[in-house]
Amino acid sequence: MRRGILAWLIAGIIGLGYFSGVFFNQPQLQFKYLPQQLADPNEEIKPNGFFETQKDQQQNSYSWTNGRATLRYDFQSFKPINLYLEVESAAVVGGPDAPITVLVDGIEIGQAQPDPQNPNFQTLALHFTPSSIALPFHLLNPDSRNSNQQKIEIVTPTFQATGDSTRAVGIKIKSITLDKSEAWSTIDKRMWLYWGLPLLTLLAGGLMWIARHYQSRLAWYGTMLACATGASFMGLSVILLLRLGEIDRVKYWNYLQVSLYLGLLFVMITLTLLSWQPGKLGRYYPPTMQTLISLFTLYFLYFIYRTSFVMDNGERYFSLFDDAMISMRYAWNSSHGLGPVWNVGERVEGYTNPLMVVLMGLVTLVFDKRFAVLAVQLLSIGIMLGLAYLTALVADELTRGKEEAQRKLIRVLSFLGALSYYPLVYWTLMGMETGLLTFLLIAAVLVSFRYGREQKLSQLFLLPVLLGLLYLTRPDTILLNGLIIIYLFYQVNSFQIKLKTKFTLLSTVIGIYGAIIVGHLVFRWFYYGELLPNTFILKATGESIFESLKAGLVFVVPFLNETLLVLILVGLVILFNYSKENLLIVAILVALIFYQVYVGGDAWNYWRILVPGIPLTLLLIIAEMVKLLYTISNSTFFQNYASSYLPKATPGRFVAPVALFILCVILFMINSRFLSEILYDQPYQAVVNKNLTRTALALKEVTTEDAVLGVTWAGIIPYYTDRRSVDFLGKMDKKIAKVAPDLEMPRPGHNKYDLNYSIKQLQPDYIQSASWLKQNLEEWTQSRYQLITYKNWNLLLRKDSTAINWKKALTQRP
Repeated sequence: MRRGILAWLIAGIIGLGYFSGVFFNQPQLQFKYLPQQLADPNEEIKPNGFFETQKDQQQNSYSWTNGRATLRYDFQSFKPINLYLEVESAAVVGGPDAPITVLVDGIEIGQAQPDPQNPNFQTLALHFTPSSIALPFHLLNPDSRNSNQQKIEIVTPTFQATGDSTRAVGIKIKSITLDKSEAWSTIDKRMWLYWGLPLLTLLAGGLMWIARHYQSRLAWYGTMLACATGASFMGLSVILLLRLGEIDRVKYWNYLQVSLYLGLLFVMITLTLLSWQPGKLGRYYPPTMQTLISLFTLYFLYFIYRTSFVMDNGERYFSLFDDAMISMRYAWNSSHGLGPVWNVGERVEGYTNPLMVVLMGLVTLVFDKRFAVLAVQLLSIGIMLGLAYLTALVADELTRGKEEAQRKLIRVLSFLGALSYYPLVYWTLMGMETGLLTFLLIAAVLVSFRYGREQKLSQLFLLPVLLGLLYLTRPDTILLNGLIIIYLFYQVNSFQIKLKTKFTLLSTVIGIYGAIIVGHLVFRWFYYGELLPNTFILKATGESIFESLKAGLVFVVPFLNETLLVLILVGLVILFNYSKENLLIVAILVALIFYQVYVGGDAWNYWRILVPGIPLTLLLIIAEMVKLLYTISNSTFFQNYASSYLPKATPGRFVAPVALFILCVILFMINSRFLSEILYDQPYQAVVNKNLTRTALALKEVTTEDAVLGVTWAGIIPYYTDRRSVDFLGKMDKKIAKVAPDLEMPRPGHNKYDLNYSIKQLQPDYIQSASWLKQNLEEWTQSRYQLITYKNWNLLLRKDSTAINWKKALTQRP
């Protein structure tokens, strides 16, 4: 009787949630803000720079702006939206006939010019896509660095209105309208995912009842499938709800519904697993590593496909991150007998990943430029799977002495966790050294643990080699290597051997490791003529330690917020289960965080420097979580009370699904910012890479081999064109690397520039941009460079250049 009432109660809750959702969740697609709202600083759009409401002779309400008026909104969109301004020309009240400039997150999206002859309010429209603004330039504005919020700025020259001596005014605004109908048109097609949640929950509940009462194999699998499908819909639904915008009136109600469905699905899947009878339905096999390898390999291939694109010539091109393409250019030149240089004959060390350049060189030795990029991405899949496997081996080392079932579960979950942190996946598959660094770091930790237990000389000799390779992957990993050597020192010190033998062992490790470092320094000195790479001079000099630490803290705080749960849990692990092994793993993550602060942050908020510490940190949490769940399952309370409600449950039966669920919650939280990108949106900078590739192919057609290209994006364009290039931002330019940084732009590697030198003095045949931050040479370039459109693509070419095929450039127009 009680079970029947409970079932009807659950069904009623689901039905109520479903129908109330249908009734209330009608998205608002157009937001019109009137003067009263614009003048109220407490409005959700946080208006600033609007004066109090006034009325004109026609009784039109309006608000004056004060130079730079701003408002904010939280609608995420990868599709265009429209902005309508109902304004009056400043010329009507004696001001200048000046255009209204509109910026979104600090980037100009256009100008609106009111008709000075029209005394009435006029509606001016602007069309833009927020995500395309944030893509290549989002870090130029520190305010938008780690926020989904968009800031709209309305700017016009200030002036004193005729007959008004009391206000310094800008423009008269009657209303501002934000129309997201066009963006919603694509989201609307996916809302069936959200509306399908309650139906899937009801289906799972019905199948669960059949599976429990009739022990039906088909119903059991159906329940699992319905629950898994519903759980996968959760992420998509959250994305859709986010894209409705925080200013929608039903936001919190939507989240409550999703949380309700997620909880019900979890209860159903747990009850179904607990009702399993091996005698009737066969043995239950948890997911194996082989299954995970297959699933993640398919996803990684899907990721690579989404980063590729078909160009105008009909060929599919693959893309790495633009900085990785700098390494590819070094690798290509090296493997083709030109040496590890960016420009032939110019020995400048503009890379920070020597080992990655060597691996890329092996690839470029075999494949052409286009497929070499794909080969690097496929190699990166192997690196991802390899680092996950090594994480599972570290799990074995940390769980020795525990039951085999417990160890196996920890192995599988740690393997899953290592593959499921999106920033690590992103940087690895986009060709950066992050994945290789993580692989070698975990390998070094594994060997140090094994040597501490087995004391084999083969492991002792392998460890410094791994540390040396780690150094060659990124020389700044010397800090992490130091932590591993300190751990090794404590381990060797605990051995029951002579002091002289201890000294010999440690000297061997330090000697081999030191020899690798010295060898690399000698090569650098003789080949590049420097003891430090040009990138170090570019990023680490010219800025005070205070400014660097300040920028680093600003950068790291959002990472700490995103991973707060992980940090709290791993802190509890150290507090209640201290060991040298656990301490080493936590120390690695802490060292990475402090290093990121010290160097002033990074150019991209995808945590490139920080992610190598995540797989092992998740492993610690997983190991302690599984241990705690097994303790609960074997407790007297569970056996005496919980089993009375679930008679078929046995100790340990619920551990796997509960542990998997908790891990999924953790992974969901640390990946929540990237959900849309994980599932269906194009990966970060994929659109930029396509545009850069298109530029490169166009330049290769209209320039000769003697052409010199001036670039701010120094990877893709030089790689595909094979043209000598000028790096405006100094990675491959020793002169720019030594200029004073622009301290208003806390973006290491992108705040040193001198366009007077790079453009005026060097005069490249093509320039990618005539301005950067505070320097603007657009007026100077107007008389010396010509903007041409070649195959629907704009190129800025030097007018008197003999390295341009002008006949081809000027005839093949759209």
